[in-house]
Amino acid sequence: MFQLQCAMQSRDVPIKDDYGSNWREIYYFRHMFGTLQEIRRSIESLAMDVSFKSFLDAQSQKLQQEFTQLKKKFDSERKKIKTIRNEIGVHIEENIVGEALISMSDERWGFLHISQRGPQNTHYKFAGELIMSILFRNTPDNKQLHKAQETINVLTNIMQNLFIIIDWIIFNYAIDRKLL
Repeated sequence: MFQLQCAMQSRDVPIKDDYGSNWREIYYFRHMFGTLQEIRRSIESLAMDVSFKSFLDAQSQKLQQEFTQLKKKFDSERKKIKTIRNEIGVHIEENIVGEALISMSDERWGFLHISQRGPQNTHYKFAGELIMSILFRNTPDNKQLHKAQETINVLTNIMQNLFIIIDWIIFNYAIDRKLL
């Protein structure tokens, strides 16, 4: 959420690059799902770790409930997170791009900015439209807004209080281990 918030706020910040705020928003959106996947794996590992289980058992009922709820949230959204991460968060598969291009609405468009300074300065300003087309490639136009809201709900459902809970667990763990 921090990354997404920074991308949104960067519209007002005079950042001197050729990318622009749209690129930053897409970048952070794509990488957010990779971050969530890593957090989910960490939570699963902690839930199976004997010493962490002992630590958690010695904590308040509230902390135990928060951890359990967090794990349930990740478990319930696991497939969606993994699918979105695999489709747009890492290397995008050629066949998925092909499917997206075939099913893409004619109303989607963008720019290709070819720089005279070389290929490293070429910008694909249609990337946002392509990312949306990948996410919505099997969704009729009249249902794409609903699917976009579902995707945002996955993020907000998990991100709500995520860092507070993680901080709480780490803080209590550090106290328990006499690290503070």
